[in-house]
Amino acid sequence: MHTLLETTLNTLRHHVGDAEALNADVSAWSVGMHVEHCALAMAGMATKLADSVDPDREPSVLPAPPVKWSVPRVFVSVTGTIPRGKGKAPTGVVPEPSPPRERILNALDVAEACVEAAVALPEEAWYDHHVFGSFQRNRALWFMGVHNRHHLKIIRDILK
Repeated sequence: MHTLLETTLNTLRHHVGDAEALNADVSAWSVGMHVEHCALAMAGMATKLADSVDPDREPSVLPAPPVKWSVPRVFVSVTGTIPRGKGKAPTGVVPEPSPPRERILNALDVAEACVEAAVALPEEAWYDHHVFGSFQRNRALWFMGVHNRHHLKIIRDILK
């Protein structure tokens, strides 16, 4: 598996025990919600990468949409960070309040399997992010790590 993602997945698993922790001054979401969101986002991005591969013509990849160059994309690409409070998660990756630990752990297991499958995809596989535009496989995996680190920083601040 991609080393950075393996590291962040392990750290996210470590925080499942803190799932109930909440600090409204830092985030409206609990630690468990941040962890589940990361898992849902990784699984979603990895699944979209897999969807870009043409099943009828392996290892052919369907054409990617053009890259949308924007100030947010350049900022994230250059700094490797996501500013806090600037984005809005798509509905499909917004966790329910107070997720049970079993559901969080299951979501992390699913995310890990999806990421492992994504790593094996052709490099030309792509994911179209709702704000940053399309990323080819390696850059999408990099972005997953950036996204996870963003939420791990929030989790650390919640737990201070």
